[in-house]
Amino acid sequence: MNRRELLALMGSSVAWKALAAGEAPFGRIDAHCHIHRSIPALIDNLERENWHALSICVWEQFEAKMPPESDISNFPSIEELLAATAKVHRESRGRIAWASTIDARRFEERNFTERAVAMVKQSFKDEAVGVKIWKTVGMKIRGKDGQYLLPDDKTLLPVYEAIQKADRTLIMHIAEPDEAWAPELVGYWKRNPQWHAD
Repeated sequence: MNRRELLALMGSSVAWKALAAGEAPFGRIDAHCHIHRSIPALIDNLERENWHALSICVWEQFEAKMPPESDISNFPSIEELLAATAKVHRESRGRIAWASTIDARRFEERNFTERAVAMVKQSFKDEAVGVKIWKTVGMKIRGKDGQYLLPDDKTLLPVYEAIQKADRTLIMHIAEPDEAWAPELVGYWKRNPQWHAD
């Protein structure tokens, strides 16, 4: 049994009882998780304990952050990831909301903006509440000229406009927090280079 399977079996009720002295008279929200496959036991616990969650899609990490020797053939395509996350949202009867994403690595390709906007609009039809732009924008993705793709690049502006027109939320993780550069974390980044944009 791996850690995810154990957590699915434990459910939110065990975690909450370990952290709380008594029952809370209000619902709870996990505002940042990554649930992209069906876990009926988790959904049951969310309902029983009055939890809601926001599942955020981050796709670029699969190829951008894996060591070169990694086999990424088991990772889903971006379309598969979005469809699976929308399915989890439906199965949870809305208890798990979701935020979509785009593949910004292809920003120099012809019709990139149109494809990205179409993907965002389809996600909204599938009830996504927002779109996440990951830190590879600004910290990892470079154009043919060697310059970083920055969050205000003209190819991304129509994506932001589509999000605004749909009255949805734009979530951006476009930099590391200051603490990520603290001397005491150098060992963490050396042990986990896949999570550190360079």
